[in-house]
Amino acid sequence: MEKKLIERITRSHSELWRYDCNHLKVSSGLAASEYEFRGMAVLSEEAAEKEAPAVKRLVKTCYERDYFQTRAAKKCIYMAGTPVAADLRRRIGMKYFRNPAGRGSRYDPLKRQAADNEYLIFPDTLPENARGVPLALVSDGAVIGDGLWRVADPTLWDCGILASEMFAEWMKTVGSLGLYDCVCQFPFPPQREGDCEVMERFLNPLRRYWETGQEMGLSEALETLNGYVDSLYRERCPIDIQGEPSLPESRILYLLALRDKRGSAAKIAREGEAYNSRNVLAHPDVPRISLPTLLTILNSKEPVQPEKLGENLLSRAQDPYGSLKTLVKKRLFAPGGNGADNGG
Repeated sequence: MEKKLIERITRSHSELWRYDCNHLKVSSGLAASEYEFRGMAVLSEEAAEKEAPAVKRLVKTCYERDYFQTRAAKKCIYMAGTPVAADLRRRIGMKYFRNPAGRGSRYDPLKRQAADNEYLIFPDTLPENARGVPLALVSDGAVIGDGLWRVADPTLWDCGILASEMFAEWMKTVGSLGLYDCVCQFPFPPQREGDCEVMERFLNPLRRYWETGQEMGLSEALETLNGYVDSLYRERCPIDIQGEPSLPESRILYLLALRDKRGSAAKIAREGEAYNSRNVLAHPDVPRISLPTLLTILNSKEPVQPEKLGENLLSRAQDPYGSLKTLVKKRLFAPGGNGADNGG
């Protein structure tokens, strides 16, 4: 990857990305080093079938990095978050964990994102020639292992965007740098009512590939989906950059420009909110000491702390701008003057 592109990605990530929350909630699976800590042990289908009923209740379906090559899920004993008798824990510990106590964490990471129905999973690395991202839908409660990303309760819209070449290019380029939350920060196009129903038509031809790994008709299905996703970005996220977002060499530059634009806008909005939270003009009920003080507040470019204003002059229920208009209307104050002209 070019040095200038790496520098731009890392700079944007540190300066702007943290301001924008317009992205999907994505999390990674358990790392291999965490398996024993979580109270998990991978085993074969045969071994799971031979176990006693007390052990079988702890067996869950397990998805690991090689799932998208084999399309075969595994089984595992997963004790985290499940009460287990001491003698059974010792037996499982000796057999699967090489630990007489069989100690496992009581913390169940899946309960942090308690999915109502299912999870969407996809690999954390892609081949260079990938024109899309392989996906799989797994049932709630499955253990998702190392090398996979997961999304709780995905919609058809989520599936369509994440399966596209636009997201594939983001993963291959930005994801390869190992930046924190790089996948989570992918800029989705704005979603509108009815988009899920439209997206379903583009996803149906891809279902066979996702379920079985058979690539018959895959190229045509991906080309159709990618054309639709590209059109969504062109229509809903127009950005003045060189090249078309549908061209492979321009995709990542387009996405970076879109991400920077959103991050910059979100930063300005957040800074404005922070200013108003400190500015008395955002709190019309704050008491004021005198009309000259009010004019000073209105003309000030810096936030004025409420505690410095003292006693009431204007009604607490009135907005400062509205109060000023009332005084002018009643001819109690002339614009450009320093106070009421009737001595009152």
